[in-house]
Amino acid sequence: MTHATTNCDESYCDSLHFEWPQAGDRFVRVTSSKAGDRFKVSELTLDQLRDGRVSGPVDYLVDVQVNKRHQQVVGFGGAVTDAAAQNIMDLPKRVVSHAFEDYFGPHGLDYNMARVPCGGTDMSARVYTYDDLPPGHEPDFELRHFRLQPEDLNYKIPFLQRVNSMRSARGLDQLKVMSTSWSPPVWMKNNSYISQGYLKGDHRGPYYDAYARYLLRFLDEYERHNISFWAIAGQNEPYTTRRVGISFNSLNFLPEQLADFNEFNLIPALERANRTSDKLNLFLFDDNLNGHEPFTAAFLSRPRILRFARGLARHWYIKDDLPYVELSLARLQYPNHYIGASTEASFISRPAPGNWHRGELYALDIMENLLAGFGVWIDWNLALDMEGGPTWVGNYLDAAMLVDKRRQVYYKNPMYYALGHFSRFLKPNSRLLSTGVYAIGANGSVEPQEQLNWSRTFERDRRQVSVVAAELDPAAAAEPTSGATLRRRIGLVALNRAATPTRIELRLAQCKFYSDLEGGNENSSAAELRPIVLQLAANSITSLAFNC
Repeated sequence: MTHATTNCDESYCDSLHFEWPQAGDRFVRVTSSKAGDRFKVSELTLDQLRDGRVSGPVDYLVDVQVNKRHQQVVGFGGAVTDAAAQNIMDLPKRVVSHAFEDYFGPHGLDYNMARVPCGGTDMSARVYTYDDLPPGHEPDFELRHFRLQPEDLNYKIPFLQRVNSMRSARGLDQLKVMSTSWSPPVWMKNNSYISQGYLKGDHRGPYYDAYARYLLRFLDEYERHNISFWAIAGQNEPYTTRRVGISFNSLNFLPEQLADFNEFNLIPALERANRTSDKLNLFLFDDNLNGHEPFTAAFLSRPRILRFARGLARHWYIKDDLPYVELSLARLQYPNHYIGASTEASFISRPAPGNWHRGELYALDIMENLLAGFGVWIDWNLALDMEGGPTWVGNYLDAAMLVDKRRQVYYKNPMYYALGHFSRFLKPNSRLLSTGVYAIGANGSVEPQEQLNWSRTFERDRRQVSVVAAELDPAAAAEPTSGATLRRRIGLVALNRAATPTRIELRLAQCKFYSDLEGGNENSSAAELRPIVLQLAANSITSLAFNC
């Protein structure tokens, strides 16, 4: 497809179909670009890629150390908000099927993760929690009035059930679902309002305890509908709420207050419910990186939190306040086994259909997160309408999928295709590989590039090419070729932000390429190390699938 956006209706929807190459001398290249390519698939031979070395100079050398593995890729996903679920589920039946395949099918993004808010958010059509009481009513510390809402029963739960049914039919585990809350019921808050405010009292009082049990009750109610949870975070944006003055569903925590809530209320409640750390992953922070330091200091001073928690969650907003290298520094402060998760990304402005720059920003952010040691990347709303809603507070946003309710179709933005370059090539359980990028000067000089951005803004970041690579299923041996040699699947993603085509030479020193998988044909000099050259289109994302 060569449109700025691609549309899906009852009669047609494109897919992200490609087959991983089987022969050792075959490569599958997939390209999306500002010029209009959308997951354009082509198959190349090793000889074609090697011939590129003599057809012109290369601009960058990319050195992939396939035997030097880093963190595991846990997966990719998006948020099943009220807005997202309603926009998708209210489409005609056949279009709904397209949307589910586009996000969760084997020829779509093949997401294995989702984030589900506990209660309403800014991306809901109305204000609600699960224990709303009339003014003057006594506090419901026992949560007797806790009720799931129509948004859950008619939209989000059926949505998740359908995804799990799709995954079960493919022999896959259930979706990895993460939850967090935007605001507790207002009777728990000192300002009695859905936005801003703090929990009443402190961790020794009944309100902190009630909020912890409220979060667990949400998990329990969903599990009655066969929706299990992989992870939970104690609070959405505990810092940004206060710093920015958010006017929608929110709750403030000071660093020591959130540490208290985790240590003395939430973790004990989880343990009493037999939701121990081997059964449910507790993520810390869940806010923008620029506010993490005082919260990190508070968490690190609490051994019980560090023992129980399993990850650090951050959002991508206000990312220009800090260089991306801070991601790596933040991750390194936590225990090695912690999972780094980017749990929310969006553009805080109305939709811009077909905007390539936004897809490019998504790609860069995913790369920076992976290079910083993170293993999870979750988008915000899976789908919004053409205005960027519904949203009760008028917080209109953009999304990878935009639904035109009048025409009963949806459009896929460049952000969608950018996501596919990662979710389809860096599969769950793959391991990130050490990758170096070197600029080649006019005189043939080789200058290493920092893969992590040290500058404060995207626009000031002068790097033109970024590359990440991962080995798929490293613990599982692929088909043997000859003797005891086993084939390894490698996925690589290259982002070219230059307005001109760029040529990169790939060095894969530990790879030996073969011409015939079935018979072990040795006519291609199997022992020879073979660097290859790949041309990247202007302003493009290119993924490469091959066997090593």
